Amino acid sequence: MRWRVDPRPWVAHCTAAVVALLIFAPIFYMALDREPPVTRLFGSMVPDVVVQGGETAVRYTTTRRNRQDCPGVVQQEIIDSLNTIYSKLARQTGPAKWEDDPYVPDREIFYGHPVAIPLQAAPGPAIFRTVTFRYCNPLQRWLHWPIIQVGPDLPFTIVAKPGVSK
Repeated sequence: MRWRVDPRPWVAHCTAAVVALLIFAPIFYMALDREPPVTRLFGSMVPDVVVQGGETAVRYTTTRRNRQDCPGVVQQEIIDSLNTIYSKLARQTGPAKWEDDPYVPDREIFYGHPVAIPLQAAPGPAIFRTVTFRYCNPLQRWLHWPIIQVGPDLPFTIVAKPGVSK
């Protein structure tokens, strides 16, 4: 008498494994996707000496991943020489302008929106800090689990406005 193996359980197990793979592989990939779409390498404030109540702009040299920029929120802070923190209202991410870096092919120059220096900011060395919260896939949006990127901090100098004492 010859034993015959029933193929039905094997087919059911393979089908279940394929279905599980199709469901959990994308979730696993999205959970591991924690690299920011734009990496700020270094930057500067232009101009880097600003009068109280004046304006400056941020300029970052960045690298970008091969996908589109992800939506999110940016929070910006100015820390003056007395360590007082002035926070700007959070806004949607988005640069004022991008340009290719003329010296390094894989880099881009990011020009941010103008930054108003508070009239109350103490004169002296100051720091501009940017914190970005980006949602690059549905799992991050659903769990409210953004990719967070801090800095780099950009030094600049605040000078006293004539007629303002602090």
